[in-house]
Amino acid sequence: AGSHVCDYRAVDAGGREVRAQRLVEVVDPAAPALRCVSVRASPLAHLGAGRARAGGWFFSRALAGADRQDIGYAWDWWSVVALHEGEAGRWHAHRPPVCER
Repeated sequence: AGSHVCDYRAVDAGGREVRAQRLVEVVDPAAPALRCVSVRASPLAHLGAGRARAGGWFFSRALAGADRQDIGYAWDWWSVVALHEGEAGRWHAHRPPVCER
């Protein structure tokens, strides 16, 4: 996957030469889609939107969906915390390294 340059050269019987260059984009359809989006909301709002899951003792904590990092009290609607999406649907407490490129 990625960008590739193809160089073409043709010479006919009379010695005339023609050159061409083409840029080819190769896409891997099996590669996960990267979104690199951040959303700021309360832990309760992240839970409601499916970006976080309840966990911990009596499910009283909100955990980021992908890396399971504690982002606060599960019923906390008054504070704001950011979650970061790398691969589509996978939310992290910290910006994923793949999004730093």
